[in-house]
Amino acid sequence: MQGRCHVCGRPLDEVYAVHCSGCGGDIHFGPADAEAENCASLVTRINVCGLSFICNPCRDRQSPASDDTVR
Repeated sequence: MQGRCHVCGRPLDEVYAVHCSGCGGDIHFGPADAEAENCASLVTRINVCGLSFICNPCRDRQSPASDDTVR
């Protein structure tokens, strides 16, 4: 994957790049033991099997009444 993270501007790689389910932007999401800060959070959705990701700016704008659980 080529391009840059729309949150931090660092180059993206194929392993730690995901798409934000809020805005669709490409972002970093690395392993829990990574030293670099993640630019996204993991989201679980009620009544949906699977995981999705949301970038930090979209997470900060998220309504508290949402059916999503941000981790």
